[in-house]
Amino acid sequence: MSLHPREEAAIRLFAHKDAQERLLSLAANEKRRADFIHDFLHDTRRLDRHRIIPLAPTSTVETIASELRKRGAGPRAFCISSNLALDRFEVPLVDALRAAVGSQTDTLVFAIGGLVAYHEDHEGERRLLHDRSAR
Repeated sequence: MSLHPREEAAIRLFAHKDAQERLLSLAANEKRRADFIHDFLHDTRRLDRHRIIPLAPTSTVETIASELRKRGAGPRAFCISSNLALDRFEVPLVDALRAAVGSQTDTLVFAIGGLVAYHEDHEGERRLLHDRSAR
């Protein structure tokens, strides 16, 4: 499977500049899928820290969806996840959040049509990722 255009967009928007080429290479190689998800989503090391908005651990699906919509999220999302039931699926935003929030899996719910995403890692830490320069 080749690099999905939404994965490329998420990497270019949210990954630290120095990590982008490696992540793009991993994402394009099906045999390295687990490495890609780990390197991109396991923690915040490869994320552009200027795009991170921490969320409270008690944030609900409804409050997260509201925050995403305020920042331009559309009704659908593309998921990158260590949860195979979510990975590489395009689904309604709220359905993706219901599956991801509180799951403690390395997951990115990338809002289609926006420059914003929800990220939760394996430790349950929650954050929004937002390209604030595009306001």
